[in-house]
Amino acid sequence: YNTVTGVGTVWSMMTPWNHPQYLKRVWCVFEFYIANTQNGVILEFIMPEEGKEQMMASLSDIDSLFAALSRTKIENSSSSRPEDKRNIWCMELNVKVNTTIRKWISKVLLNKVDNLQGK
Repeated sequence: YNTVTGVGTVWSMMTPWNHPQYLKRVWCVFEFYIANTQNGVILEFIMPEEGKEQMMASLSDIDSLFAALSRTKIENSSSSRPEDKRNIWCMELNVKVNTTIRKWISKVLLNKVDNLQGK
């Protein structure tokens, strides 16, 4: 906990956009959660332009988009130590992480639409 809150900013590499590797590890999901719920910690997302383009293309397949918006479940993530997974898991964590991902994806999509309209 102190390690995450002490760094100030957590950078989350969201690639591939629809199933980020970052969100498949217990400790990464925990960092994401702490950065999103504690004062003094900023959660920043990083995504290659290609990933943003793939996300935009997914709009034609709404089921894929919805699946990506609810995919993160800490109970499905991996850990080198099984006790880490048991100690970190909680339902609130899943809800908070998925809600944050939805907001971020919405922001990326809206920015892309704004850029397209400006061209």
